[in-house]
Amino acid sequence: MVSRAGGSRPAPRGLVPFQIEVPSRVLDDLAERLARARLPGAPADAGWDYGIEPGYLRRLVDYWRTDYDWRAVEARLNRLPQFVASVGGYRLHLVYEPGSGPAPLPLVLTHGWPGSFVEFEAVVEPLAHPERFGGRIEDAFDVVVPSLPGYGWSSAPPAPISPRDIARVWDELMASALGYARYVAQGGDWGGLVTSWLAVDAPSHVAAIHLNIMGLRLYLGEGSAPLAPEEEAWVARTRARLARETGYQAIQGTKPQTLAYALTDSPIGLAAWIAEKFHGWSAPGPDGPPFTMEQIHRRDDLLADREREHRELALHPRRHAPGARRVRRRADRLRLLSARSLPRAARPLGAAGLPLRAADGSPGGRALPGLRAPGRVRRGRARVLSGLPGRTPGLDCPGSS
Repeated sequence: MVSRAGGSRPAPRGLVPFQIEVPSRVLDDLAERLARARLPGAPADAGWDYGIEPGYLRRLVDYWRTDYDWRAVEARLNRLPQFVASVGGYRLHLVYEPGSGPAPLPLVLTHGWPGSFVEFEAVVEPLAHPERFGGRIEDAFDVVVPSLPGYGWSSAPPAPISPRDIARVWDELMASALGYARYVAQGGDWGGLVTSWLAVDAPSHVAAIHLNIMGLRLYLGEGSAPLAPEEEAWVARTRARLARETGYQAIQGTKPQTLAYALTDSPIGLAAWIAEKFHGWSAPGPDGPPFTMEQIHRRDDLLADREREHRELALHPRRHAPGARRVRRRADRLRLLSARSLPRAARPLGAAGLPLRAADGSPGGRALPGLRAPGRVRRGRARVLSGLPGRTPGLDCPGSS
């Protein structure tokens, strides 16, 4: 079991309370852009084969124009305990909810692209106060949800940075700014890579991690152990799916500044860019991604007033270039990290095997078959979880030390 040290406490001195307040002129500008938008033509019966389905985009835009209420979303998000802090040279925005009981376990949750702290809105209170939801107070967490540098209200880096760079900032946030000697971490997408590097580079502070993406992969090159048939099939499916679904990475990883002009000037262009990925990365129904229109817009249209930049912004692509000033997406970084030289992180690991595996798109089953293969992960160091967890399990890994 991972020991729980520390406990609930008032916000440390370095945290400054924060509330979202988007100026009305920003929303007025957005409404004008939506009203005068020009939509392109599309091949007959295009469906989702060439990108976002035209009919779905029209419905999304109509909802955005007539029904979406940013002020209601803003008020709801402001019920979260938000702060800003100066850490590692950045002005970091974060949600910080101390947990119930005498010894909640510190937990940092990290989002990815195209996401934000909003991804964790619904789990902050259940994780911090499980007794309010039928759980045990002994399972409470001190919940920390920072916004990645350049996302939302966190300041942008002056030049490209890597997930490993962000992991160092996160450790400074948790260990120095918040004063936690030991903590656990969870992440997906870029957050999965940040979390993985936390386990590698900060083992004295990180007690365990939980991932819903395995970004630091096992070495499969010359001299590696042969794959089992199940593993070979998984690798083949993954490579085929990545060939179909990573066109966005090619442009964001090589010429992001060019793309940034289109996405910054056109909110509908940005909506199409992001909503198409929600479709490709999920188990879509006949009418599109399995999200409500409001959920799409909560991610895509989180508007920020960033001191000197009073314009509509989406969390990742609308400020400067998508990826150019945040997490480095150079071509040599697009491949999932895999090398013999990667250091081992001797930390307990929990991984989520979801009903639809985002890596290969196949339903059901256990993702990453090699995770439990003999000699690949030390026995007792990892647990694969099927389905979506109600809380963040897998942090207390049976058999791990």
